[in-house]
Amino acid sequence: MRSSRRFTATFQSSTAAPAAQPSPLPSGGSILAEPPVAVVDKNATRTWAEAYLDQLYIPEGQELAEKHHYRPRDAAVAARHEDQFPQLPLFTVDEVFGGWKAAQLKHFADGGVFDQIYKPGN
Repeated sequence: MRSSRRFTATFQSSTAAPAAQPSPLPSGGSILAEPPVAVVDKNATRTWAEAYLDQLYIPEGQELAEKHHYRPRDAAVAARHEDQFPQLPLFTVDEVFGGWKAAQLKHFADGGVFDQIYKPGN
C-alpha cells in the first residue's frame, strides 16, 4: 500500500447558529477536517486512484478543490483565494467535539442535534 496523506477541508457556515443551539466553535472559527486519502492495493482501478492522489496536492488539484468550496492547503493557491477563505482559527473535531464518535452520537444519531434543528422543506 502506498503511504496515505491527509486532505484538509473546512466547512464555513454562512448562517448563524440558532439561539437555542449556540455554535460550539470559538467565535470566528471553523472546523478543520482532515480525512485520510490512500490507495488500497485491492483497488481494481489502482491507476486512477494513484493519479487522483498524485493530482490532489499540486496547484491545479488545489484550484479544483477550491472551486468545490474546500480551503486550499497550498499556500500560493490559498493566497489567490483569501477573499473566499480568509485567515481564521481552525479547530479539529477532536478539540471541539471530543472526536468523530462523540460528534456522531451527539449531533447525528437519531434524536441528536441535527434532528432537533432540521426543518424539512427549508
